[in-house]
Amino acid sequence: MSYIGTNKVGKMYLGGTAIGKAYLGEDLVYDSAGGGQVLPYDAEIEFLQSSGTQYIDTGIKPTTNFECEIKAEYINNQLGYDTLLGSFTNADAYGVALAIRANGNAGGGANSGYIQFGKDAGGSIAISAISTLGVHTYKTSVKNGSISISVDGTVTTATYSAGNPSSLSMYMFARHRQDTGVGNYSNAKIYYCKIWNGGNLVFDAIPVRVGQVGYMYDKVSGQLFGNSGSGSFTLGNDKS
Repeated sequence: MSYIGTNKVGKMYLGGTAIGKAYLGEDLVYDSAGGGQVLPYDAEIEFLQSSGTQYIDTGIKPTTNFECEIKAEYINNQLGYDTLLGSFTNADAYGVALAIRANGNAGGGANSGYIQFGKDAGGSIAISAISTLGVHTYKTSVKNGSISISVDGTVTTATYSAGNPSSLSMYMFARHRQDTGVGNYSNAKIYYCKIWNGGNLVFDAIPVRVGQVGYMYDKVSGQLFGNSGSGSFTLGNDKS
């Protein structure tokens, strides 16, 4: 919040007109959109777009009571396990991933929504024949021995193998892998990403920019999360 002396400022006015932002020189000292708090970015934007080499480390590790919701748009038909959010210890152990794939493995046809949790053999499900193009809302859940994926409200559920989740933090636009460090990049736009662990919202990220550099801003921690890969994100338009 902003203060005058020791008094907290909720709103500022010039005569009878509410002030949106106030500056001291070139420094922003008051922003009504942040409840008077100065937010650490210049503008909210519609999306961040990865070309297939950018990714973000959320710092969040999956649990056996995990949910996520991502609004996203793939740019082209995908070639494999192109991941929006993922963490995986190795090919035979445990992890979680939300992806679109075009290779039709594990019972899913081309362009299938896909979630994986637990061992490869027992924790994979897919929704077949969804379009990878256009904007979709993807929801996943890992809870009470079952996993589910929802794409625009179409839900598929299955059981998963017993075991521990990945010990690695989840990446956005890619998968955090024990074997290669990072892989399964996606060429996609992400409009927002929410993660729940144990029923608690632990990550609530929206795309923003500082200057012309794109970030995800987590409203839970109040922190900016930037690109850990190469190149730079393509930025959507500023939101009004």
